[in-house]
Amino acid sequence: MLKRTITGIVALIVLLPILWFSDTYVFPIAIAIAACISLYEMYSCIGIKNKYAITLPAYLSCIALTFLTKFSGGIEGMLPLMCAVILAYLLYLMLIAVILHDKYQIQEVAMCYMTTIYITAGFLSI
Repeated sequence: MLKRTITGIVALIVLLPILWFSDTYVFPIAIAIAACISLYEMYSCIGIKNKYAITLPAYLSCIALTFLTKFSGGIEGMLPLMCAVILAYLLYLMLIAVILHDKYQIQEVAMCYMTTIYITAGFLSI
């Protein structure tokens, strides 16, 4: 119980300044960092963290989507840009799955894509 209390206090100390500066670049940077850490942890769990051809673009698209959400100027400007990023990421992964089919299994590519969308969408909801 003491360990959870200490973790909560540390999280509160870290999160309060981030929430205080939520109208600046600090908030999307913090969200992008947290989302990328979560992606890394999930990729470690499914065993693809060292497959950089499919994970590095995932981190980049996560960061891009985080900043698009914050600074695109409303839902009218955000949706087309987000769809373009997601589609470009999907097309890249399909290209990797076809060209490097002996190195990357289609299951790994699909898991990478769905994990990226799932975790990024959760953090964008914040």
